Order: sequence, then C-alpha cells, then structure tokens
Amino acid sequence: MGDARRPHRGLPPLPEYLRWRELLHHFYDPFPAVEHYGEPVLTAPPAAAEG
Repeated sequence: MGDARRPHRGLPPLPEYLRWRELLHHFYDPFPAVEHYGEPVLTAPPAAAEG
C-alpha cells in the first residue's frame, strides 16, 4: 500500500495508494470527522516518574 503522507510532502501519490483509494474510497463517504480532545501528545509535559 502506498504512503498516504506523500501528497502532504508535495510529492505525487504513489500508484499503489491511488489504487487503494479507488477501491476503498466509497466506504468512507462521507469521510469520518476526526476530533481531538486534550493537549497533543508531543506538547504535553512528561508524566511524573513513579518510584
């Protein structure tokens, strides 16, 4: 399966990704909404160590 991130890097999508999208896209119509709750993991303060 192709790398879905390629188009976001300004590169054309891989043929495998285009085929995957062609075969499965109709299953995601309408495409699901993604909601995020809370602080993103990469900006969250590190958890306190238990000890």
